[in-house]
Amino acid sequence: GTKPRMVTYSIRSDSNRYHDLMFIKSLINDGRLKRNGIKIIGKRLVIPINRDCWELDLKDNELYIADSRLSISPVFDLEWNFTNGMDFAPDAELWIRDLSIQRESDDMLKIVIDGYVWSLQMKAFDDNFKMKLQDLEIPYLYSQKDMT
Repeated sequence: GTKPRMVTYSIRSDSNRYHDLMFIKSLINDGRLKRNGIKIIGKRLVIPINRDCWELDLKDNELYIADSRLSISPVFDLEWNFTNGMDFAPDAELWIRDLSIQRESDDMLKIVIDGYVWSLQMKAFDDNFKMKLQDLEIPYLYSQKDMT
């Protein structure tokens, strides 16, 4: 669209789940996160993301961006993996390349968030699995970002 608006989108648990996953993937593609911003509240993983708003038309060849929150629950067995033993400082900006949900068994899911040289993997039970992306602000042009 042309008018910036906040996005809130949840994955449904029915047959639309994989359609919804594709939509959330498109919203967080090339988004950025920092490990030290991630919180686990009970069994809910909360990931702050600064995302490029690909769903909005460019303005003078410039992207809109927005701070967002990706919530996934209930999760367990979180595991970070880095290519070739690389590791990054907890406040390093990690770029998101992909998001996938894989079925491990009748009742178990494996959720993977992939970066270019990293991945975060977790497990969740299928019967009460929830994933939600929520913008925390109205998207704005990158050039308007406060650099302080």
